[in-house]
Amino acid sequence: MDIWNTFRKDIEIINQHKYERPLLKRFDFIAWIESRLTGESFMDIIRKRTVE
Repeated sequence: MDIWNTFRKDIEIINQHKYERPLLKRFDFIAWIESRLTGESFMDIIRKRTVE
């Protein structure tokens, strides 16, 4: 979890970049990266994001 918190701010900046937005609409790379760094299921992260 600590490694995710280390990179989270930089990754969220990428999420706001106008040229990255079309790609992120197709696949949530940020959720995928988070799942790899935290060990949490990718689908669980997606579910949490859709509820928020």
